[in-house]
Amino acid sequence: MIDCLLLGFNDQNFGEFCTSVRSLGEQSPAWRDIRTSVLTHRGEYLRALDLFNSAGRGSNEESPPLLHNMDFLAPAILYLGSFLSRHGYS
Repeated sequence: MIDCLLLGFNDQNFGEFCTSVRSLGEQSPAWRDIRTSVLTHRGEYLRALDLFNSAGRGSNEESPPLLHNMDFLAPAILYLGSFLSRHGYS
C-alpha cells in the first residue's frame, strides 16, 4: 500500500492565479509572498522562467518556450519524499 503521492508540478493560468491572490489584499501574506518572486511586465505577471523565455525569444514570439518548469524537479518534493521515507512512509 502507498501512504502518499507527491506531485511535483501543478501549473495553471498564472495571471489568473496572481489576480485571485491579489484580491485577498495587498498586505495579505499570500500576495506578499508572490510579489517576492514575480515581475510585472506590460500588465502581465512573469515568473523567472517566463522572463528568461521572453528574453530568449527576442522578437520571435512564435517560437516555443526555451525552458519549462517541467524540466526541473522541485527541491521541496525531494526533501519531503526523503523525510517521509526516513519516517517509514512509502
